[in-house]
Amino acid sequence: MALRPSLAIVATAALLAAAATALPHAQGTKHGNPEEHLPPYIHQLTAFGERASWSPDGTRIAFMAKSFGDAFVVDVATKMIRLLTPAPSAGFLRVQYLPSGDYFLIGARTFTDIRTTRDRDQEMWLLRASGGPPIALGHKISEGVAISRKTNRIAWSNTHGQYPDQIPEGESVLYMADIVEDGGQPKLANTVELIRAKRPECTLEAQDFRNLYPKFRRKDCEIVGVSRDDVASHDKFRLKNNLPFPLVADTDEAWCKAFDVIHDKVLYGKHYVGVVRSTFLIDADGRLQREWRGVKVPGHAAEVLAALAAEPA
Repeated sequence: MALRPSLAIVATAALLAAAATALPHAQGTKHGNPEEHLPPYIHQLTAFGERASWSPDGTRIAFMAKSFGDAFVVDVATKMIRLLTPAPSAGFLRVQYLPSGDYFLIGARTFTDIRTTRDRDQEMWLLRASGGPPIALGHKISEGVAISRKTNRIAWSNTHGQYPDQIPEGESVLYMADIVEDGGQPKLANTVELIRAKRPECTLEAQDFRNLYPKFRRKDCEIVGVSRDDVASHDKFRLKNNLPFPLVADTDEAWCKAFDVIHDKVLYGKHYVGVVRSTFLIDADGRLQREWRGVKVPGHAAEVLAALAAEPA
């Protein structure tokens, strides 16, 4: 398995080379800065910024200088730019217009690191169009927000990261609420839980083995994940979930057939052929020591580690 990273790099490089060869034939190659050769129907408003949000009347655009940065607004007609968040802060992640003309902000009170701050510490804020500091709405948020075009009604999601005492690991919850005024202060009201969803088991299983990976390595055991997805999807999955172990792209199902994990399955009364989630413990001589078929993810990685610890040295 030491060759696996090299194989992944070769495959990825081949795909990139093929794409680079095909692009000139499809679109042609142009040199220089595209901002210096804009078509007549496109006009540059700023030299920086991301994640734009149009004002309700279509005359201004609110935007972020960068993630975990300051929020700005630009007047489309005059191109005048104004800083919305001049007070010292840990930086904001999003700014969006509310139908009232006020601004909805996502930001943390303190910045730890990108992953921790995004997963655990982001809060909702309201910034009045008339000015003043951002006002906390007293609720955390996972990622992004959907805003009604007609009223100050919003929808957002939360995960275990923001509310570990309310939401189980691996679940996300979609909520809806109204932003209302109460004694001159904005707050959330009429909060409704719309739906709960569990993270795919493949993600949870990979994260469980990732979290226990140092203990597996201390037992001189390597973890190898196998699925029928291709190399490109595995590269993205490893990066997104910070996996320290290799993933095999079994696109021809050679591994699945060798371990006999492809079987008939039933979902909502319909029969189909799929992979039965399984784990195999193999010793240094290539001999199968133990197997788990039809795996239930919660606690499984810890069970495998315990079985490994029980094996004679």
